[in-house]
Amino acid sequence: MKITPFRLALMLTALLWLGATGCAADDSEEMERMKQAQAEQAKVEDERKKGNVEENAKQIEDDKASLAKPSGKPDRPSPFVDRSCKVTLKASFSDLPDGARIIAASARDGRFQKVTKSEHSGVSGAVMPAEDGHNLFFVSDALKAGGHSYEAKYEITRRVGTQGSLDIARGASWQEGKAPKVGAASTDANLTKLAQSLGDDTVKPYAAFHAAMAEAMKPEIAEDGSDSAVSVAGGNKATAHGAAALLRELLTAKGVPSRVMQGMHRTKLEGEAKRSHAWTEVQLPGLSWAPADPALRRRHTGGEDDPTYLGTIPADRVTFLIGTEAVIPEDGTLPRTALSGDLVAPFAMLDGKRVGKVTWTAEFSPQADAKK
Repeated sequence: MKITPFRLALMLTALLWLGATGCAADDSEEMERMKQAQAEQAKVEDERKKGNVEENAKQIEDDKASLAKPSGKPDRPSPFVDRSCKVTLKASFSDLPDGARIIAASARDGRFQKVTKSEHSGVSGAVMPAEDGHNLFFVSDALKAGGHSYEAKYEITRRVGTQGSLDIARGASWQEGKAPKVGAASTDANLTKLAQSLGDDTVKPYAAFHAAMAEAMKPEIAEDGSDSAVSVAGGNKATAHGAAALLRELLTAKGVPSRVMQGMHRTKLEGEAKRSHAWTEVQLPGLSWAPADPALRRRHTGGEDDPTYLGTIPADRVTFLIGTEAVIPEDGTLPRTALSGDLVAPFAMLDGKRVGKVTWTAEFSPQADAKK
C-alpha cells in the first residue's frame, strides 16, 4: 500500500492519541496510589497523636500521684514537664530590739526554676544580691523594737523530670588535667574516718558518690537533729540540712564536686510547709549538676533501682539558696553581713547576731502549667 502524505499524517495523529491516552491512564493510576498512601499516612499520624494525648494525660496523673504520695513511683521516669505553683511565705516576729532587720532568702531563677512573680510586704526593704552571685535576700530597713510581720509571694515554675541517668558516669574518671577543684576537706576525725571507709583515692567518682550517699542515708532524720555534718558524723541525729551537709563533706574528701541546696519540700500539690529542706547537688564526669536527697531518699520505699530523689528533678521542691554560707554586701546603711546555716526560714539580725523570735509557714497552691 502506497503511503501518501495524507495517510502518514493520519497514522502519526493516531499514534500520538494512543500515547496520550496511555500516559493519562498511567498518571491516573499513579495519582490513585498517591492518594491511598496519603490516606494511610494520615491515619497513622492520627493514631500517633491520639496515643500521645493519652500517654501525656496518664503521665500527668502519674506525676500527681507521685507528689501526693512521696513513696509512690511512676511507671517510668517522668519526661521534662512544667509544674507551676504559688508560694506564700508568712513570718511573725516578736521581741525584736531597736534597729534589728528582717532578712529572708528570696527565690530566684535557676536552671530548673523560673520565678515569674516576687513580692515582699509587711515591712519596708529591698531585695539584694549576695556577694556569691548566686543568691538573693530581702533585707528590711532598720525596725523599731517590738513585733513585726513579713510576707513574700512567689509564682514559680519548676522544670522537672529526669535530668539524665547517673549511669553515664559509671566507671568514668575526670579527664587528665581537668579534675575539678573541690576545696579543702574537713579535718574532723569522725568525718575523716567516714571518708576513708569509702575507699582509697583510686575509687572513681561514681562509686565514691554512691558510697557517700549510702553513708549520708544512715543517720536518723529528726526535727530536733543537727544541721552540722561534724555533729552527724559523730553519731547524732540529722535534719535534712545535716544529711545534705554530711554528703557534701564526704564527697569533698573524695574529690567530687558537690554543693548544698536549700529550699522547701511539699508533699502535696497544695498545702503548708513549716520547716525548710536541704539536699545536695553533685557533679560527676560527663554530667552537669545532679540532685541527690539523702533525707527524702532514706524515707523513700521505691527500692534501690528507683531513681526517685537520686539524679532526678522532682516537682516537690522549691529552690531558694545554693550553699550554706552567704555574704550580703554593704549598701551604705547595711553593714557587710555574713550568714551561715539554715537560711531559708526568715530571721532577724542586729550587729551580726540573730535576735528575737519568729514563727513562719509557707503555703503552696498549684496554678496552671506554664505554656511551652
